[in-house]
Amino acid sequence: MYVDPNLNPEFKGHLLSLVENIPNIVVMAHHRVEKEDFRSLHGMDLNTVGDHILAGDARLLIDYYRAAQSHVLIETRLDADDALSHHFAESMQGQAASTIGLSTDTMDYRVYCAENHIEWRYYPPNETTGDSYVVHYHNPEFCVNSGLTIGYQLDARERHLIHTEQCYFAFWMDSCGDRPMQIYYENGRQKHRCLARIFMPDQSDQVVLMARTPTAAGMKHVLGTGTDTPYQDTYESHEKQKEAWNMIQKDFSITRQKVVELKHRMEKNIENILHEALLGQCTKHHSCKDSSKKKLGKLLEEAQTRNRG
Repeated sequence: MYVDPNLNPEFKGHLLSLVENIPNIVVMAHHRVEKEDFRSLHGMDLNTVGDHILAGDARLLIDYYRAAQSHVLIETRLDADDALSHHFAESMQGQAASTIGLSTDTMDYRVYCAENHIEWRYYPPNETTGDSYVVHYHNPEFCVNSGLTIGYQLDARERHLIHTEQCYFAFWMDSCGDRPMQIYYENGRQKHRCLARIFMPDQSDQVVLMARTPTAAGMKHVLGTGTDTPYQDTYESHEKQKEAWNMIQKDFSITRQKVVELKHRMEKNIENILHEALLGQCTKHHSCKDSSKKKLGKLLEEAQTRNRG
C-alpha cells in the first residue's frame, strides 16, 4: 500500500493502527514511479526499500519481489476510497493462471478490467433518495481504475504497454474474446496483449464498489444528477436500492448503516474536507483539473452558507 510521504501525521497514525495486525500488508511512503511495476519495486532501490516502510514486514516484500522475477506477475489497482469484492483476488488469480499464465511468449501481457461496478453517491440526485444512494454501471467501452489488473509474463514490463491510464485500455486494446477463462488463437498464435473482462465463477458481476465523495480527486460523478451515461442503472425504486445494499453487504461486507454513519461524520467536518480537497488540487503527484476546482469551490461556498445560516 502506497501513501504520500507527506501524509498528515494524525491521519497516518489512524491508518497504521488499522493495518497493524494484518500480516500480509506492507505500507510504504512512496510515490509510485510511472511506467515502473513491482519487478522494479515501482522505482525504489532494493537496498534502501526498508527506508520507505511504515508498517509491515520488509522480508515479506523482498520475498515477493524476488518471486516476481521468475513467476507470472499480477498487479491490481485499488484507490483508497474504493473496494473489491471478497472473491476478487482468488478469482482474478484463477483467471490469470488459465490465460496469461499459459502463454508461450515471455513478453506477453494481458489487461483485465471490470465490466460492471457499483457507485455510492455522497450527493444524491434529490432529497428523496437518502444518504445511501447507489447506482450500477455497465462499462462496455471503458475501464475504471479500481480492479484494473495487468498480468505480466516473465519478461514483460509496464513500460511495454502503450498506455497505462485506465481510460485508454478499452479504446486501444483488442478484446481477448468473449470467454474470459479461455485463450483464443490468431493465425495459429495465442492471443494475448489484449483486454479481458474480469470473470467471477459465482456469476456475480459486481466486483468493484466505488465511493463518489468530495474527496475524489477527479470529482467524476460526484455531482451527478439523473443519468450520467447510457450505461447507468439508477436503481430508482426503494426496493431496488434495498436489493443493491443486500448485495453490497454480502459481497463487500459494507452495510448501508455504516455508509449513512460515514456521511454524517463527513458532514460534521465538510468545510474542512472541502477546503483540504481544494488545496490538494494541482499539487505534485495529484490531479489537476480546473473543473474539479470549480466544483469544490462551489460546494465549499454552499457548505459555508448552510453552516452560517
